[in-house]
Amino acid sequence: MLDNLLRSLERNSFSPTLYEVVGSFLIVACIMIPIERTLSRHTTSASENNLNIIYWFFNPLCIRPFTNLGLASALAALSFVLGTDSNQAFFHGFGPIPNQPRWLQILELLLIADLIEYWVHRTFHLSRFWRFHAIHHSAKRMNWLASARMHPLNDLVTRICQIFPLLLLGFPLQNAAIVIPFLFFYVVFLHSDIDWRFGPLAYVIVTPAYHHWHHSSESAAIDKNFAGLFPIWDMIFGTFYLPRHCASSYGVKGEELPSSFIGQMLYPFNCSKISGVETREKNYREMLHSQRNLHNLN
Repeated sequence: MLDNLLRSLERNSFSPTLYEVVGSFLIVACIMIPIERTLSRHTTSASENNLNIIYWFFNPLCIRPFTNLGLASALAALSFVLGTDSNQAFFHGFGPIPNQPRWLQILELLLIADLIEYWVHRTFHLSRFWRFHAIHHSAKRMNWLASARMHPLNDLVTRICQIFPLLLLGFPLQNAAIVIPFLFFYVVFLHSDIDWRFGPLAYVIVTPAYHHWHHSSESAAIDKNFAGLFPIWDMIFGTFYLPRHCASSYGVKGEELPSSFIGQMLYPFNCSKISGVETREKNYREMLHSQRNLHNLN
């Protein structure tokens, strides 16, 4: 059963090959480099870009197989308990969802996946998880390559937490495979160094300017804009932030992270170098407390 699950995941692009990773890099580079050279507001150092390129290849080639193994193991265990055919139940969908029009399935998948991502992302901003997510925020300049900078454990946990609930809800695996290329390119686009806001649509769909504020080191922007596609989740849960001016400073405020790949891999496990974690945890608790009080008043 586990072998069948792993093969199904691999067939649906959950574990890209070297050729696919190199190909995606070259395609995105051909698109984004001319755009950023024309519209970019900043320059990124060669050392920052080189570090991002390492992440671009390391995570999909070295970590995604473990993501597939973790996901397949969880689904196989659940199938064994429920006594179901895992390939039929989880990868072809079940319940009312597969009977809906494909466009509606895709829309529902994007909305629910983004809601899940919102809370997974927000959870990673808590103290004990922040040390992993801080790697993604360590980029001092935003550009398309910065989208790849992610600690492997952050990448692994986020993907499993997103995909597993969607399959449990009955979404066919092929639907997830359809949206993966779109989500991949859109994440790259959101990190690019261009200040595009889309006018009024900025309140409907996440834009580069919107996501840049999530990466900003300015105090007012910290722990804001967790949504990856739809700002409605930030609006509902009180984390929406989109002033008229552009974000100008990035990075992790109050923490100095290593600039090398190995240093960043080890950083989450070296507690002596983690500064500001207690303050972040306190601020987060206070924010949740104030939101509960506001809810009680209403």
